[in-house]
Amino acid sequence: MLEITDAHVRFGGAHVLRGVSVTVERGRIHGLLGPNGSGKTTLLNAISGFVPCTGSITLDGEQLHGLPAHRRTNKGLGRTFQNPKAPDDMTVADLLRLGEHQLRTLPWHTVAFRPWKTAREQRLFAERCAQALTSVGLSPGLLDQELGTIASGDLKMIDIARALMSRPHLLALDEPTSGMNDEEIDILLARLKALRETGLTVLIVEHNVRVVTEICDQVTVLAAGGILAEGPPREVFRRTDVIDAYLGEADGDSPDPAGSTLEKTG
Repeated sequence: MLEITDAHVRFGGAHVLRGVSVTVERGRIHGLLGPNGSGKTTLLNAISGFVPCTGSITLDGEQLHGLPAHRRTNKGLGRTFQNPKAPDDMTVADLLRLGEHQLRTLPWHTVAFRPWKTAREQRLFAERCAQALTSVGLSPGLLDQELGTIASGDLKMIDIARALMSRPHLLALDEPTSGMNDEEIDILLARLKALRETGLTVLIVEHNVRVVTEICDQVTVLAAGGILAEGPPREVFRRTDVIDAYLGEADGDSPDPAGSTLEKTG
């Protein structure tokens, strides 16, 4: 589904990504891990078209390199953010509308002179919004609620629903469990598993080992802008070089997958 080949990103004299190549298989959940500053979000931004990148990035067989961000969304790339930001007085429905704006096809003269078609489109939009919220475990009753009144954990789920409104082939999630409690994390895991069953491919940047171990089919570990390790999560977490990259020293034991996070402390 996603093929990244020899990706390089530089910010001035800083070489942030150094020849990274990653393959994300169709219908799988692929984890992207690494200590702080390893290049995870930079790689996500390169895929999304937010930062200049050399190399090749193909999605579903189509070359994304050189396309602006909105064109990549049209090609089937959905993206969420670690700290989603939107005006507090924007409603949930308004935010979801942004997620599918590039799919809307009614011309201005239809809106002006055929109001019954506009009304029909509005009904269909409400149905799509309700379906998107339900798919992430939220009530359609939230549609008219302002974002400033919604808890941070629910905002993360709404941001995923917003990305799903663009009908992506691949959904890229940037630390979706950040700020979530255990109950919210369990709901997210259940919803991601259900989305995988529909055939959706997911690329997830995550620190929580329990989340990665439970949800990911494959992981790629970055360190200092390059690839340190790849493979099934339980195998990767046993590698002493991976433990050392996160914790500053390797003691031969793998991180506890019950709920720890892989944050570099050394």
